[in-house]
This record gives sequence, structure tokens and C-alpha cells, in this order.
Amino acid sequence: MKTQHLRQDKTCLNCGHEVPDRYCGHCGQENVDTKESFGHLVSHFFQDITHYDSKLLLTLKYLFFYPGRVTKEYISGRRQTFVNPIRLYVLRLSSSSCSRR
Repeated sequence: MKTQHLRQDKTCLNCGHEVPDRYCGHCGQENVDTKESFGHLVSHFFQDITHYDSKLLLTLKYLFFYPGRVTKEYISGRRQTFVNPIRLYVLRLSSSSCSRR
């Protein structure tokens, strides 16, 4: 069972459609308060590192060609398209430490 609390606002932050349940029927983003605890990040660390899909490539594309856009989109609530910034940072740290060996 999910531990994050549902948002009171039933408008999807990602696409703006009405969200009747936990997930948006239009884009699939979960309609929850987006504050993640440190324990949550640690518990999902290995899964998140090994399970990147097109979100990683899209995030990197926007970071290199449209600086600032990822930050603006993430702050405004459109998070479904991009990799979580902390996870991206952890991935960068792990790849950096592996390349030094």
C-alpha cells in the first residue's frame, strides 16, 4: 500500500486533467504530496538506479539543450516526464565513482 498522502486538489499537476482516483487517467502521474523522505529514497535506491527508461534520456536532453526548463517543470508539478533530481544526482555520483576505478 502506498504511504504518500493524496493531494486535496484533484487537478493533475502534469497535464491539468481531472484526477478522480490516485492516478491521472490521462498521463498516469500519481496525485500525491510529492515530499519524499530520506528513508523512502534509501529504500528505493537500487530499484531506481537500475530501472531508468526514456525519462533519463529526456531529462539529459533538456538539461543540455534547454537549461532551466527541467527545474521549472519540476517545481510547477510536471514530474512524470523527468527523473527525480535527487535520483539523477545519485546516479551521477555512482557513475563518477565507478569511472575513477
